[in-house]
Amino acid sequence: MLAGRFRLVRLLGRGGSAEVWLAEDTALAIEVALKVIRAADAAAADRLADALRSEFEAVQRLVHPGIVRIHGVHTDGACCCISMEAVIGADPGALRGAAWQRIVAVVIGVVEALQYAHAQGVVHGDLKAANLLCDANGQWRLSDFRMAALSTGGAVSLSAVSPQLLDGAPPAVSDDVYALGALLYDLLSGAPPLHPAITPERIRSEVPARLGVDGCGQQLPLALVQLVAALLEKSPQRRPVGMAAVRAVLDEVLREEGSLVRTPAAGAPATADASAAAPLKLRRQRAAGLPAWLVYAGALVLLAGLAGVLFVLPKLVSERPVVLPPPVAASPAPVPDPSPAPAPAPAPAPSSTTSVATPTADAAPAPPPVVAEAKAEAKAEAPAPARAPAPVPRAAASPAKPAVAEQSAVEFERALSRGLNALSAGQLAEARQAIDRAVALRPADPGAQNALAQLDAEERRTRSATLLAEAQQLVAAEQWQAAVSRYEAILAIDGNLLSARNGLAEAQARASLDQRLEQALARADRFNDDAIAGPARQLVAEASAVPAPGPVLNGQIERLKTQLAVAARPVSVQFESDNQTTVVIYKVGSLGSFSSRTLELRPGPYVVVGTRDGYRDVRRNIRVDPDGRMPPVVIRCEEAI
Repeated sequence: MLAGRFRLVRLLGRGGSAEVWLAEDTALAIEVALKVIRAADAAAADRLADALRSEFEAVQRLVHPGIVRIHGVHTDGACCCISMEAVIGADPGALRGAAWQRIVAVVIGVVEALQYAHAQGVVHGDLKAANLLCDANGQWRLSDFRMAALSTGGAVSLSAVSPQLLDGAPPAVSDDVYALGALLYDLLSGAPPLHPAITPERIRSEVPARLGVDGCGQQLPLALVQLVAALLEKSPQRRPVGMAAVRAVLDEVLREEGSLVRTPAAGAPATADASAAAPLKLRRQRAAGLPAWLVYAGALVLLAGLAGVLFVLPKLVSERPVVLPPPVAASPAPVPDPSPAPAPAPAPAPSSTTSVATPTADAAPAPPPVVAEAKAEAKAEAPAPARAPAPVPRAAASPAKPAVAEQSAVEFERALSRGLNALSAGQLAEARQAIDRAVALRPADPGAQNALAQLDAEERRTRSATLLAEAQQLVAAEQWQAAVSRYEAILAIDGNLLSARNGLAEAQARASLDQRLEQALARADRFNDDAIAGPARQLVAEASAVPAPGPVLNGQIERLKTQLAVAARPVSVQFESDNQTTVVIYKVGSLGSFSSRTLELRPGPYVVVGTRDGYRDVRRNIRVDPDGRMPPVVIRCEEAI
């Protein structure tokens, strides 16, 4: 036991001055991973715990399916303990030497978790393969957010440290970007950059060898090789600015790998459409030596410009003072003159922004400059005179769609933000309502899906915790069968929860014992039969060996002992007959014929049978009372056949 609450189960790993144990948190009744750090003395352990707790305040806000949750920091003498969510699955070494497609797919999940953490203002600070854990469901998750660095006095693994951290700069997003490059390099090549002789001097000055093939012998995509090189740039300004840009490149690497294996159908034209030309152009840019992240950053800028043209520009155009032509009259329009002379321009309708006098039949006053400009534009775009009058220009109606889209985007962001805030505060019902709304607005949005996954995971964890609390209350009340149902419900949510598995085994054993004790007590009046009393005595011995029995079990044991003791004290019973009837007591023996006889019988039920030639048999069921006060038992065969 450590810190008065953690029961160590088995060692998971050891390194430096720390060990990681699978443990049971007896206070919360859950399974945890316990990182035990040995300090010089109790005072040093307390100082370390205080530093870790201050960092824990920021880390505890992180609720993400790709991040291992930390429960708390504790001390026990010269040991400082960090309790965290138990994640037991595949070893990160299983990724080394895998196909690059699998590695990139896993790292994309890591990037998502880092992007979320950075948005919360938290930097990992020690990103490496050892801190990448896989749970029983195959989900790779990040652990040790800044905890490893603090627990070792600020030192982090040289395989993941950037030149800036070596120079004493505080951890920044750019350091996580660098460490992500080291992680990718490690998994793709099978060893960290500059391995095995990694020194601070080499990290500051030497460029790692260029990647070539993965562990399966596949040639790595050029974009992926360039991305890793960009992530490992010595200067933060030359690295990608954040995880969003990295995610875009990794997604495109996977997508383009799929497009490269497709070949055009036979007879297809040589020209390609825009969707096929874009990847080709991108590949040419890469061949020219441009870094992949820079190419995609430019692509993101172009996409932003396109969004401006589609959504912002129409809104600006719609705000210009525009004078529209009058609506078509209800009466039939006159047939236009086929001569080349143009028809007179229709009078403009009054505008909300420009006051225009209504022309009369005798005079047509000159329009104001704005109206004249609008007429000139309308004339330049007017259809041929023989065609019907032009409809209302789209510029007057088109801003409605961007406005609706903008309103929907604002509503989505509000709903998602409200849901994440409620989730962080533990208000799951409010979070469910808001996040479901965000998902309904944008079902395919990665942020909404990520929030939904976080909420689902938190609801499962909360439901498991609630069931565990109920199970513990039922165990304390010794309601074992009800406790069994709670533990089974917990394991239906998470079959790997050690505390639930152990609790279920104990509850099932105690439920079985409880049932057998109650059955034995129900048959206490038959303890005069050794075939029933013998197993009851063995059951008392078994129940008495249970450690820390509760009041219910103690009561059952005492009642059973009392019943066995009563059944073991014989009582004098007088039998009377006619000296001609043969008397037999089942499970006792034959008494023969007699006129009167007294026997010592143990309390309980008996069957007495009398037989006599030429007479009907007599059968009597009697019960011997433990107090001994009962009338004589008369057995005589008196009915002749």
